[in-house]
Amino acid sequence: MSQNENSHSEAGRDLHVPNKNDVGFRQRRDDLNAADQAEHLRFEQLVADLAGQLVNVSVDALSGVIDDVLSQLLHFFEVDRCALMEFSDDKRLVYTRHAAYRDGMLSQPEIIEVRRDFPFLGERLLAGNVQRWDAQHALSDEAETDRASLDALEVRAFLLIPIAVGSSVTHLMGFNVAKLRNPWPERFVPRLRLIGEMLVNAIKHNETHDERSITLRILTKASAATNVNELLQGITGLLHEWSGYEAIGIRLHEGDDYPYYETRGFSAEFVKSENHLCAQDASGHTRCDQQGDSILECLCGAVLRGRFDPQLACFTHCGSFWINSQAELQHVSDQWEGSTPLRNRCLQEGYQSVALVPLTAADQTFGLIQFNDSRQNMLSDARIRLFERLAHNIASAIARLQAVEALHHSEEQLRKKHENLKEALQEVERLKDRLDAENKYLQEELKSTHDFDEIMGNSEPLRLSLRKIDHVANTDTSVLLLGETGTGKELFVRAIHHRSPRKDRPLVKVNCAALPAALIESELFGHVKGAFTGALSDKVGRFELADGGTLFLDEIGELDLDLQSKLLRVLQEGEFERIGSSETVAVDVRIIAATNRDLLAAMDEGSFRPDLYYRLAVFPIEVPPLRMRREDIPLLVWHFIEQKQARLGRKVEDIPQRVMESLIEYDWPGNVRELENVIERAMILSSGATLAVHEVFPGPIRTGQPSSQPTDPKEASREHIIHVLEECGWRIKGAKNAAERLGMAPSTLRYRMKKLGIEPTAPSQVAPGTFTQLSPPVSEQICRNADGFSDATHRSRNCRGPTHLVHESI
Repeated sequence: MSQNENSHSEAGRDLHVPNKNDVGFRQRRDDLNAADQAEHLRFEQLVADLAGQLVNVSVDALSGVIDDVLSQLLHFFEVDRCALMEFSDDKRLVYTRHAAYRDGMLSQPEIIEVRRDFPFLGERLLAGNVQRWDAQHALSDEAETDRASLDALEVRAFLLIPIAVGSSVTHLMGFNVAKLRNPWPERFVPRLRLIGEMLVNAIKHNETHDERSITLRILTKASAATNVNELLQGITGLLHEWSGYEAIGIRLHEGDDYPYYETRGFSAEFVKSENHLCAQDASGHTRCDQQGDSILECLCGAVLRGRFDPQLACFTHCGSFWINSQAELQHVSDQWEGSTPLRNRCLQEGYQSVALVPLTAADQTFGLIQFNDSRQNMLSDARIRLFERLAHNIASAIARLQAVEALHHSEEQLRKKHENLKEALQEVERLKDRLDAENKYLQEELKSTHDFDEIMGNSEPLRLSLRKIDHVANTDTSVLLLGETGTGKELFVRAIHHRSPRKDRPLVKVNCAALPAALIESELFGHVKGAFTGALSDKVGRFELADGGTLFLDEIGELDLDLQSKLLRVLQEGEFERIGSSETVAVDVRIIAATNRDLLAAMDEGSFRPDLYYRLAVFPIEVPPLRMRREDIPLLVWHFIEQKQARLGRKVEDIPQRVMESLIEYDWPGNVRELENVIERAMILSSGATLAVHEVFPGPIRTGQPSSQPTDPKEASREHIIHVLEECGWRIKGAKNAAERLGMAPSTLRYRMKKLGIEPTAPSQVAPGTFTQLSPPVSEQICRNADGFSDATHRSRNCRGPTHLVHESI
């Protein structure tokens, strides 16, 4: 009988023992049983709720769910601390993985040395025995070291439940309080062990799922990569995103050294100082050992050469190195007995957690993966083992690609020596050409800034066109871009493509005016070998290259009539045949066409098919000419200067006011392209910091005294319009009208006058039937689109003549 039981028995001799048949005794017993039963039911409900939270929990959400579970247990038992801990592989350390605390409580250490701090409890826990210390269970006299450690943590009662995976204890579920009491009834201990097992199983399940997921992603990258550099870029990006470590690098063998091939998160100074591992003598020559191998400095060299001290706990049996603090790294540096010099750049950079995992294939170590982080305790035995398994797959993929690259090199040499293999290699070459073509377009797109940042300007006509792009980009609708030459229609095409769901597929361009009719069909649809003279091999057409993406048909108005019918079939049915083949090819392509011709007039002349026009012009967008967006000219001028001055070796800091006013007033028949060329020629001819355009500008330059006109471009534009109106007698329409002299439609001039606040000074100045005609003619009202602006593509057969976008000029 225990001491507590003896004390209770002795106390019972002096106390009146109630009669079990007594009504009051039965009532109290029933009340106690009811309270216990209610608490038991409440706990079982909690267990069921916690189990429900752990069902199918995602990898990202698991950590938060475990913290929530511990918090609920903390409040249910009214304890001060509740934690889930994990043993290291050698059982020397216990890591606190998750914990919940009451307010004001001392936090539990992240790492506990079991043999040093808790030798008595640690031995029994590893044997699978529940350990508790509370009002009913005393701590053994043999646990003096453990008691001192508990006092340091302000623990007066605890419950520790070992959790085993297989036959080995791997985790602990711990509860403790700062006052001696018994908050955990005995009957709940088995259920608490069950909760701990559910948490550990969820962790192990998600770790397995996480490992499978990252392994699959690595293998997918490996299978898609065409060379080692592409593979390493993808691998480092994946590991950096997946692991959460601040810096990751991959070293590979090159000559006598192992430089970084790819890094993420390392500073440029770190990479520069650590890029080479070879030790050098005073003359700068590589130092070698007795075996003739180059001497590699730093711990990286020890991992790469497999020359490490197996007695040091920081090395694994697979040759990986890992530490969790700068103190450990400093200790390794101090205790290192190898001949390899150590460099402590990691200490200087403030890295706490460092892992070096070798890349080995065919029993040869040819590189390593490095993980660095400024946070402590980011690594564990399980994490290092996972890194080693991933490194095995990565090393195999790198070795495979290196072998493939070597094989390709050998094949190229063999092909030059043996011309009789050309027939056998044609299919390989065809596929290679197709991949190269796709890569070319993809790389072109990646080099571009696919945003409205490419399109300079803030004028109202330009903003109107950009709003239309936003409306149509997210659809598969065909778009027809209308505008004069040099207005930047291709920039609009890029903006549409890169705002569409097809942005990850190629944007393929065909200039219908640059190729003769005999070649344009082959360029669009491709051909098979022998289809015509000179067709020595199969050729993939632009439609196939653009499959899943966007095809840009520039200068569509120049397309031959016979080819227009074939293009119409592709638009209607989504299929075609290569020249010389009867096999039908199905494609999914979005069409964007552009032209500077009047397609309605071309339809009247019979040079453009009406059915093709209405297929292409589902959503027309008019790109405004530069003369309709004069307020954008200063922005464009400075943009071209900043873009070109580094290449041309010029530094332009000033543009005379009269020069800028002349540039704004000029009509620019060649639009933005002409302006760009003029600015480039002017920069070449300018010897100082001031832009000189006299020798290259096609229009007149203001001369004489500095202009007394306002320096504000908006005010200058306003006075210029007033000056022209006065010269034309304020006549907007009819003979010798101001709109014609300004190069804009009457409705556009009215809009600009309204925006700039221009009104006739007296009624007598207004010619009859001009400015007083506030509403536009019926023909112009019919031609207005949904945005309320004139659009040339919406004109009917009875609505002819040039139309312009209404715009605001600054």
